[in-house]
Amino acid sequence: MQASTGHSDARRELLLTNVAPAYGDKYVGWLRPVVNGANDQLSVLMTWWVILFGLSMLARYYPRDWMAMLDVDRPSSDAVLIETMLEDGLSALPQIVLDALR
Repeated sequence: MQASTGHSDARRELLLTNVAPAYGDKYVGWLRPVVNGANDQLSVLMTWWVILFGLSMLARYYPRDWMAMLDVDRPSSDAVLIETMLEDGLSALPQIVLDALR
């Protein structure tokens, strides 16, 4: 079944199970990369670790570029996307870590 066909509920279910598996809220899914030929995905916790590690390396080794990316007044700024992503992480990570510890 293709994601572009079918009833909207069926399409949403396909997207949330195959493309962006839901975590927590059943209507929210995060796209995560596959890591091998078997289409395995990183865990949600590991995905967030990779994202935050990459951003911290960017901030440490390329501070000028990092500051430019955070400038919300630039015409084609990534700042809003970065801010939204970090807000999502801030609200989701405590539960993700708790789930991993359980």
